[in-house]
Amino acid sequence: MIAKPPKDTAHVVLDTPAGLHGWRFNDVMKIADKILVPLQSSMFDILATQDFLHRLAEEKLVRHGQVEMGVVGMRVDPRTRSADQLHRFVAGLNLPVLTYLRETQNYVQLAAHGLTLWNVAPYRVARDLKQWQTIIQWGNKPKA
Repeated sequence: MIAKPPKDTAHVVLDTPAGLHGWRFNDVMKIADKILVPLQSSMFDILATQDFLHRLAEEKLVRHGQVEMGVVGMRVDPRTRSADQLHRFVAGLNLPVLTYLRETQNYVQLAAHGLTLWNVAPYRVARDLKQWQTIIQWGNKPKA
């Protein structure tokens, strides 16, 4: 069961596995306004995500434009072949790529202390906060 958020809640983020299926998948799709798909540059992640995106494309909500989708490249080093592979794959998706998040230890170190980028002094994570701006703007944009 998906818990109802407190009254006056503006945004709720549900982090689900790509392998979500059955009634759980259907329940999440019923309440989703936007779907943000993280994608790493490894071939294994690309193939797993490709299957997930095909499943989403089969959903009437996504097909009829009731749910917006966006892709975020995760831990991308633009100097690598795997980054080129990711760019080629994403180019064929016909989905907006909101940003490519760099490979950094900031996420690992902060998570180990139960923190996020927004819990520390902005100067410590300025590059990362800048990369998140397009995601935040997309998330706050009203549904068309």
